[in-house]
Amino acid sequence: MHKALAEARELVTALRAGLEGMSGAERGEVLICPPVQLLFPMAKAVAGSRIKLGAQNAHFESHGAFTGEVSVPMLKDTGCTHVLIGHSERRQLFHEDGPLLAKKVRAVVAGGLTVVYCVGETLAEREAGKMQAVRRSTSGMSTHSVVAPSDQRSSRLIVPSPAARWVTTLDS
Repeated sequence: MHKALAEARELVTALRAGLEGMSGAERGEVLICPPVQLLFPMAKAVAGSRIKLGAQNAHFESHGAFTGEVSVPMLKDTGCTHVLIGHSERRQLFHEDGPLLAKKVRAVVAGGLTVVYCVGETLAEREAGKMQAVRRSTSGMSTHSVVAPSDQRSSRLIVPSPAARWVTTLDS
């Protein structure tokens, strides 16, 4: 929860300007994942650019009485193409575990969006030198345990390395 609307617009303006100055070989993919209340304005801000829009979370049900949650169909309506699943803060603060994350991944993939499955540690775990152990435990859920190998949509699962620089959230 670090960027309000004006700050998010400034960030997108700077990203767009930076991307325009890059040649083909330098250009990578850019994904922003703003808080849910900024998805529609950010969709407008990135329209016509190479910047993709993602959500920070999704519920595994497509509809129902889940106050405060957001479904995959709702995210598609905003223009999202990606959804972060398994962020260390959600694992820690909301006790999201493997079975719940697997439900979310299946829902996002079935809904036609791309999952960015977060594999990483909290700041405290990193400072305590527990990075590798945490990454091994959080990456234990393989693509095959989440999406059936015969499922053609399994290519919609991205597990970025900790060094991946193309995933940028507006909450960072």
